[in-house]
Amino acid sequence: SMKKLTRIFMAMFLIAAMALPSFAVFAAEPEDNQIDMLDYIIYREDGTIRETGTIPNGEPRTRYSWTGITLYNSETAVLKPAGANGLYAYAGTRIEFSYTLNRLASHFYALTGNNVGYLSSGTSTGSAGIISTITEKFDSYYGIIVNYSSDPFTIIKANIVF
Repeated sequence: SMKKLTRIFMAMFLIAAMALPSFAVFAAEPEDNQIDMLDYIIYREDGTIRETGTIPNGEPRTRYSWTGITLYNSETAVLKPAGANGLYAYAGTRIEFSYTLNRLASHFYALTGNNVGYLSSGTSTGSAGIISTITEKFDSYYGIIVNYSSDPFTIIKANIVF
């Protein structure tokens, strides 16, 4: 009957409407979506945490007063979307990790996944870097910078775009 058909249609519509918001969390199509806030963790050479915080990319007022992340010799900065384990992305997603340092310095940089390891990485003696890669598996992704220089440097800007 028409009443039964309407009920079935409404049930299907409600299921679709409830499922829709859960897909918006993940990066599915390679569009340019900038992550507004990045959390960072600084690890000492022995693996202990020295500092944690948030890079305020989205807020001009806080961005103006933000002084950056200082990394000493052999320290590692892990950068990921605020409040998350990383950027959750499906296979075939383009992710770009970019950063700027306050000076030329020897360092290691990488875009990595919790389970897949380094997607793209390298060493540089420059003051800025950009890595772009396409994911091969569903995972949680984040950026890494390691200070190979004997003197400290400051990460003054960092972005993850997908």
